[in-house]
Amino acid sequence: MKKILSVLFIIMAFYIMKDVPVNVQAATKAKVVFEFTDGTKKSWETGRPKIELGKKLAYVYFGSYPQTEIKGKKLTSAIKNAKYNKYGEATVNGVKYKRISKEDAAAVVYSWDPFENPDNPEVNYDWENKKYAYFKFEPIKWKVLSNSKGKVFLFSACGLDAQQYNNEFAKITWEYSPIRKWISTSFINNAFNSFERKLIKTAKLVNADSKYYDTEGGNDTKDKVFLLSHDDVLNPKYGFSEDAWKEDIKRQCTITDYAKAMGVYTFNDGHGFYWLRSPECGANAISIYSGNGHVGNGGSRDVGYLNFDAVCPALYLNLSSIVK
Repeated sequence: MKKILSVLFIIMAFYIMKDVPVNVQAATKAKVVFEFTDGTKKSWETGRPKIELGKKLAYVYFGSYPQTEIKGKKLTSAIKNAKYNKYGEATVNGVKYKRISKEDAAAVVYSWDPFENPDNPEVNYDWENKKYAYFKFEPIKWKVLSNSKGKVFLFSACGLDAQQYNNEFAKITWEYSPIRKWISTSFINNAFNSFERKLIKTAKLVNADSKYYDTEGGNDTKDKVFLLSHDDVLNPKYGFSEDAWKEDIKRQCTITDYAKAMGVYTFNDGHGFYWLRSPECGANAISIYSGNGHVGNGGSRDVGYLNFDAVCPALYLNLSSIVK
């Protein structure tokens, strides 16, 4: 049965990929920018010789995705009147933009605070009297979790989009989840061009059962881009606190303008909930983090109940062809 399901997943992924945007920015070149702990940067592009890093990495800028909203005086007539394709994308003066409407958003966007907490209100996108919103494609900023033997483990510093883990209230694991299909098709093809995708290593992921509730984690998987696990975000080797209830700023995730417009609830400090791939207290719940950096244990989300939390992806970048 598991083999049959795996084959079905591959077939479904093939048909999804037939109708997803493919990132061909920067003349199909791969570009990687390295930021060090002292704030200095170095960049590399396809065709350039290998570079020496020589310092401890803090961030890597790699791939691109719609992030900052363009509005006010910056929203020129050239941007508004550009010819947008069926994916809502257009290039104006060499800059790529994404245009969406409220109907394009992944979730119903509320203008009120559902938790009615005046001390920590959730700030949601206001679609009132707005037909379209416009967002600029920008380099994705990744936190460096580890750097070993030319393989760098990266975690998005921002919540880039809004997605449901599952599209119905039913038992699901990471292996067969709609969010995994979306990440492995729509996201990866939109965020990275063909040269950039070649730099991403396929990771062997352990999908462990919940340590607290024995909820099944499912089969292990192989993925290029994925969500972090419960164990990952408690791992001090990656710079995280081992205390699940500690307000760890390194576990916080800033929500982009685009992700907010797509439906991610955002706290007044700019942070919000984001998905992990690990199960929690029930077959229909998956770990999350709140804006203050708490681990999802005890605060997990029902994956099929209209929870459009942020997608903060992770990946392993192969630097063998880039760094000396």
